[in-house]
Amino acid sequence: MAAVDDALMRDVAAIGRISAVPTILRVVAELTGLRFAAVARVTRERWVACAVYDELSFGLRSGSELDVNTTLCAQVRDTCTAIVIEHASLDPDYREHITPKMYGFESYLSVPITLSDGSYFGTVCALDPRPTAIDRKAVLTQVTLFAEMIALAYESDRRTQETLLAKARLESFVMGAPAAIAVFNGPDLVFELANARYRGYIGDRPLVGLPAKVAMPELESSG
Repeated sequence: MAAVDDALMRDVAAIGRISAVPTILRVVAELTGLRFAAVARVTRERWVACAVYDELSFGLRSGSELDVNTTLCAQVRDTCTAIVIEHASLDPDYREHITPKMYGFESYLSVPITLSDGSYFGTVCALDPRPTAIDRKAVLTQVTLFAEMIALAYESDRRTQETLLAKARLESFVMGAPAAIAVFNGPDLVFELANARYRGYIGDRPLVGLPAKVAMPELESSG
């Protein structure tokens, strides 16, 4: 469970690093007239808010959880199909449904966020206690585009974090190694890392960020 918790919290943090998300949620609220909007990470076991726009004092913030089985996002997860409800208490599919009654909403929107490998990440969702007429075609088109933008930004952030983690692991290995090790990059052999043993061999001088010929000009005559 700890590993699952760590993975979910990394996803929450990743969404938090996407600078466009607060603007996207505000635009979703303005576009739909729904005063609460969120990006949620949804698994079979968990519903976790990653980012929230709240004019209702609904009580959720980044990292807050709901029982996933009480949410309509679970239905979106299972069907990979958006849900739009304009007036739940009059809707034949939802007027007896437990979720609108539990959370006190009449209008609701939930659009899946799907990653490039086809896996389901979660939803862009919005709700309001008051009934709101929603232009379904226009809204779904726009919010679907927002969901795609979030998926792309999330995957870009994940690649960046994986690169940073790999670099940190390499640096830890190099700097702690008992052998003299330096790491170079590119045709100019720019120093990226050099551990204490390596520096001990060549003397204390600036290295990182410099081409080898600049950091060690004595190499110029060596060919």
